[in-house]
Amino acid sequence: MASSPEACSTTGEHLCPDGRACYIQDDGYFCRDNGTTGCIIANNTIQYVNIPLANEGATCQHCPVPNTLELRQLFSHKLQNIVQDQGWHTYGNCRYGFCSLDGICRPLKKPYSLCLTSDQCSIYQCTRLPARNNEFACPDGYMGTFFLGHLIAGLIMLIAGISCVSITFCRIRVQKQTFQLQQQQQQVAMEDPTALAGAHGTPMINPIKQHRRKMVARYVCGVAGVGFILAGALYGFLPPAAFPHEDGN
Repeated sequence: MASSPEACSTTGEHLCPDGRACYIQDDGYFCRDNGTTGCIIANNTIQYVNIPLANEGATCQHCPVPNTLELRQLFSHKLQNIVQDQGWHTYGNCRYGFCSLDGICRPLKKPYSLCLTSDQCSIYQCTRLPARNNEFACPDGYMGTFFLGHLIAGLIMLIAGISCVSITFCRIRVQKQTFQLQQQQQQVAMEDPTALAGAHGTPMINPIKQHRRKMVARYVCGVAGVGFILAGALYGFLPPAAFPHEDGN
Protein backbone atom coordinates (compact mmCIF):
# COMPACT_ATOMS: atom_id res chain seq x y z
CA MET A 1 0.00 0.00 0.00
CA ALA A 2 1.42 3.41 -1.01
CA SER A 3 2.25 5.73 1.85
CA SER A 4 0.54 9.11 2.20
CA PRO A 5 2.49 12.06 0.79
CA GLU A 6 4.36 14.25 3.24
CA ALA A 7 2.68 17.53 4.14
CA CYS A 8 4.52 20.72 3.31
CA SER A 9 6.23 22.45 6.23
CA THR A 10 4.72 25.72 7.42
CA THR A 11 8.00 26.77 9.04
CA GLY A 12 11.54 27.17 7.83
CA GLU A 13 12.96 28.34 4.54
CA HIS A 14 12.13 25.20 2.56
CA LEU A 15 8.60 23.86 2.31
CA CYS A 16 9.78 20.37 1.36
CA PRO A 17 12.99 18.39 1.94
CA ASP A 18 15.22 16.72 -0.64
CA GLY A 19 14.54 19.32 -3.32
CA ARG A 20 10.90 18.33 -3.74
CA ALA A 21 8.18 20.90 -4.45
CA CYS A 22 5.09 21.83 -2.44
CA TYR A 23 2.01 20.93 -4.51
CA ILE A 24 -1.42 22.42 -3.87
CA GLN A 25 -4.45 20.11 -3.61
CA ASP A 26 -8.06 20.57 -2.61
CA ASP A 27 -7.37 19.00 0.77
CA GLY A 28 -4.00 20.64 1.53
CA TYR A 29 -0.35 20.98 0.53
CA PHE A 30 1.91 18.01 -0.06
CA CYS A 31 5.53 17.40 -1.04
CA ARG A 32 5.97 15.62 -4.36
CA ASP A 33 8.73 15.04 -6.90
CA ASN A 34 9.41 17.99 -9.21
CA GLY A 35 8.27 16.00 -12.24
CA THR A 36 4.69 15.79 -10.96
CA THR A 37 2.03 17.69 -12.90
CA GLY A 38 0.21 20.27 -10.82
CA CYS A 39 0.45 23.65 -9.12
CA ILE A 40 3.25 24.48 -6.72
CA ILE A 41 4.11 27.31 -4.35
CA ALA A 42 7.13 29.21 -5.66
CA ASN A 43 8.40 32.81 -5.55
CA ASN A 44 5.44 34.15 -3.52
CA THR A 45 2.95 32.85 -6.08
CA ILE A 46 1.40 29.74 -7.63
CA GLN A 47 2.85 28.10 -10.71
CA TYR A 48 1.37 25.35 -12.88
CA VAL A 49 4.20 22.98 -13.80
CA ASN A 50 4.77 20.02 -16.11
CA ILE A 51 1.77 20.78 -18.30
CA PRO A 52 1.57 22.51 -21.73
CA LEU A 53 0.98 26.23 -21.32
CA ALA A 54 -1.98 27.94 -22.98
CA ASN A 55 -1.68 31.16 -24.96
CA GLU A 56 -3.82 34.26 -24.58
CA GLY A 57 -7.43 33.59 -25.56
CA ALA A 58 -7.07 29.82 -25.29
CA THR A 59 -8.83 27.57 -22.79
CA CYS A 60 -6.91 27.19 -19.54
CA GLN A 61 -6.97 24.73 -16.68
CA HIS A 62 -7.36 26.15 -13.18
CA CYS A 63 -5.09 25.21 -10.32
CA PRO A 64 -6.63 23.33 -7.39
CA VAL A 65 -8.00 25.57 -4.64
CA PRO A 66 -7.84 24.39 -1.01
CA ASN A 67 -11.41 23.81 0.12
CA THR A 68 -11.35 25.85 3.36
CA LEU A 69 -10.34 29.41 4.15
CA GLU A 70 -8.06 28.12 6.89
CA LEU A 71 -6.15 25.99 4.39
CA ARG A 72 -5.91 28.85 1.89
CA GLN A 73 -4.41 31.12 4.56
CA LEU A 74 -2.00 28.47 5.86
CA PHE A 75 0.79 29.58 3.51
CA SER A 76 -0.17 33.25 3.16
CA HIS A 77 3.41 34.19 4.11
CA LYS A 78 4.59 32.30 1.03
CA LEU A 79 1.80 33.56 -1.25
CA GLN A 80 2.10 37.30 -0.80
CA ASN A 81 1.03 38.01 -4.39
CA ILE A 82 -2.53 36.96 -3.49
CA VAL A 83 -4.14 40.02 -1.95
CA GLN A 84 -7.75 38.75 -1.89
CA ASP A 85 -9.07 35.26 -1.30
CA GLN A 86 -10.87 35.18 -4.66
CA GLY A 87 -7.46 35.46 -6.29
CA TRP A 88 -6.95 31.73 -5.81
CA HIS A 89 -9.31 31.13 -8.74
CA THR A 90 -7.15 33.09 -11.22
CA TYR A 91 -4.21 30.68 -11.37
CA GLY A 92 -3.86 28.17 -14.17
CA ASN A 93 -1.64 27.03 -17.00
CA CYS A 94 -1.60 30.31 -18.94
CA ARG A 95 1.69 31.23 -20.55
CA TYR A 96 1.05 34.91 -19.86
CA GLY A 97 -1.73 36.70 -18.04
CA PHE A 98 -4.17 34.79 -15.84
CA CYS A 99 -6.89 32.15 -16.05
CA SER A 100 -10.27 33.88 -15.77
CA LEU A 101 -13.39 32.47 -14.16
CA ASP A 102 -14.68 31.34 -17.54
CA GLY A 103 -11.51 29.31 -18.13
CA ILE A 104 -9.90 31.59 -20.74
CA CYS A 105 -6.36 32.99 -20.61
CA ARG A 106 -6.74 36.76 -20.24
CA PRO A 107 -3.99 39.37 -20.75
CA LEU A 108 -2.42 41.12 -17.79
CA LYS A 109 -4.50 43.98 -16.49
CA LYS A 110 -3.78 47.60 -17.31
CA PRO A 111 -3.31 50.28 -14.62
CA TYR A 112 -6.51 51.26 -12.77
CA SER A 113 -8.07 47.81 -13.31
CA LEU A 114 -9.36 46.00 -10.26
CA CYS A 115 -7.23 43.02 -9.30
CA LEU A 116 -7.16 40.10 -6.92
CA THR A 117 -3.46 39.21 -7.15
CA SER A 118 -0.26 41.00 -8.10
CA ASP A 119 0.21 38.39 -10.84
CA GLN A 120 -2.71 39.95 -12.72
CA CYS A 121 -1.02 43.37 -13.06
CA SER A 122 1.14 44.36 -16.00
CA ILE A 123 3.25 46.65 -13.78
CA TYR A 124 3.77 47.12 -10.04
CA GLN A 125 1.87 45.28 -7.32
CA CYS A 126 -1.87 44.91 -6.81
CA THR A 127 -2.49 47.76 -4.37
CA ARG A 128 -5.28 48.48 -1.90
CA LEU A 129 -7.33 51.48 -2.99
CA PRO A 130 -7.73 54.34 -0.53
CA ALA A 131 -11.31 55.22 0.35
CA ARG A 132 -12.63 52.05 -1.33
CA ASN A 133 -14.16 49.13 0.56
CA ASN A 134 -11.54 46.38 0.45
CA GLU A 135 -10.78 46.81 -3.24
CA PHE A 136 -7.43 46.55 -4.96
CA ALA A 137 -6.21 47.85 -8.31
CA CYS A 138 -3.20 47.62 -10.56
CA PRO A 139 -1.39 50.91 -10.05
CA ASP A 140 0.75 53.08 -12.26
CA GLY A 141 3.19 55.86 -11.47
CA TYR A 142 0.35 58.19 -10.44
CA MET A 143 -0.91 55.82 -7.76
CA GLY A 144 2.67 55.16 -6.71
CA THR A 145 3.04 58.83 -5.83
CA PHE A 146 0.34 58.31 -3.19
CA PHE A 147 2.76 56.32 -1.05
CA LEU A 148 5.68 58.59 -1.90
CA GLY A 149 3.52 61.58 -1.00
CA HIS A 150 2.85 60.17 2.47
CA LEU A 151 6.56 59.57 2.99
CA ILE A 152 7.39 63.13 1.94
CA ALA A 153 4.57 64.49 4.11
CA GLY A 154 5.98 62.62 7.10
CA LEU A 155 9.44 64.05 6.58
CA ILE A 156 8.06 67.56 6.14
CA MET A 157 6.05 67.11 9.33
CA LEU A 158 9.26 66.37 11.18
CA ILE A 159 11.01 69.36 9.61
CA ALA A 160 8.04 71.60 10.40
CA GLY A 161 8.09 70.50 14.05
CA ILE A 162 11.80 71.24 14.34
CA SER A 163 11.24 74.60 12.65
CA CYS A 164 8.52 75.55 15.14
CA VAL A 165 10.82 74.84 18.07
CA SER A 166 13.62 76.71 16.37
CA ILE A 167 11.36 79.71 15.71
CA THR A 168 10.45 79.95 19.38
CA PHE A 169 14.07 80.02 20.53
CA CYS A 170 15.00 82.34 17.68
CA ARG A 171 12.33 84.84 18.71
CA ILE A 172 13.61 84.94 22.27
CA ARG A 173 17.18 85.36 21.07
CA VAL A 174 16.22 88.12 18.63
CA GLN A 175 14.35 90.03 21.30
CA LYS A 176 17.41 89.98 23.54
CA GLN A 177 19.75 90.91 20.72
CA THR A 178 17.43 93.68 19.55
CA PHE A 179 17.58 95.37 22.91
CA GLN A 180 21.37 94.95 23.15
CA LEU A 181 22.03 96.19 19.61
CA GLN A 182 19.76 99.19 20.06
CA GLN A 183 21.74 100.17 23.10
CA GLN A 184 25.04 99.62 21.27
CA GLN A 185 23.91 101.63 18.24
CA GLN A 186 22.74 104.49 20.42
CA GLN A 187 26.08 104.53 22.18
CA VAL A 188 28.02 104.42 18.88
CA ALA A 189 25.84 107.16 17.36
CA MET A 190 26.56 109.40 20.29
CA GLU A 191 30.31 108.85 19.97
CA ASP A 192 30.66 108.76 16.13
CA PRO A 193 27.54 109.06 13.89
CA THR A 194 29.50 107.97 10.79
CA ALA A 195 30.33 104.58 12.34
CA LEU A 196 26.89 103.20 11.46
CA ALA A 197 27.77 103.31 7.78
CA GLY A 198 30.28 101.07 6.02
CA ALA A 199 32.57 101.82 3.14
CA HIS A 200 31.24 104.15 0.42
CA GLY A 201 28.28 105.01 2.58
CA THR A 202 26.65 101.57 2.39
CA PRO A 203 24.64 100.81 5.54
CA MET A 204 26.00 98.05 7.73
CA ILE A 205 24.18 94.73 7.70
CA ASN A 206 21.83 94.66 10.63
CA PRO A 207 21.98 91.30 12.51
CA ILE A 208 18.41 91.86 13.66
CA LYS A 209 17.17 91.88 10.09
CA GLN A 210 19.13 88.73 9.37
CA HIS A 211 17.45 86.90 12.24
CA ARG A 212 14.06 88.16 11.13
CA ARG A 213 14.66 86.88 7.60
CA LYS A 214 15.51 83.48 9.05
CA MET A 215 12.34 83.56 11.08
CA VAL A 216 10.26 84.37 8.01
CA ALA A 217 11.93 81.54 6.09
CA ARG A 218 11.16 79.11 8.90
CA TYR A 219 7.55 80.26 9.05
CA VAL A 220 7.21 79.74 5.30
CA CYS A 221 8.70 76.26 5.62
CA GLY A 222 6.34 75.50 8.47
CA VAL A 223 3.27 76.62 6.50
CA ALA A 224 4.46 74.66 3.45
CA GLY A 225 4.99 71.62 5.65
CA VAL A 226 1.44 71.82 6.99
CA GLY A 227 0.20 72.22 3.42
CA PHE A 228 2.02 69.09 2.28
CA ILE A 229 0.69 67.17 5.27
CA LEU A 230 -2.90 68.16 4.47
CA ALA A 231 -2.37 67.37 0.79
CA GLY A 232 -0.99 63.95 1.65
CA ALA A 233 -3.93 63.22 3.93
CA LEU A 234 -6.54 64.40 1.43
CA TYR A 235 -4.87 62.51 -1.42
CA GLY A 236 -5.73 59.25 0.30
CA PHE A 237 -9.42 60.01 -0.18
CA LEU A 238 -9.15 60.74 -3.88
CA PRO A 239 -9.20 57.40 -5.72
CA PRO A 240 -8.79 57.36 -9.52
CA ALA A 241 -11.93 58.02 -11.51
CA ALA A 242 -12.58 54.52 -12.86
CA PHE A 243 -11.59 50.98 -11.98
CA PRO A 244 -12.98 48.56 -14.57
CA HIS A 245 -13.82 45.06 -13.44
CA GLU A 246 -13.08 43.70 -16.93
CA ASP A 247 -14.13 40.03 -16.92
CA GLY A 248 -15.01 40.00 -13.24
CA ASN A 249 -11.76 38.72 -11.81
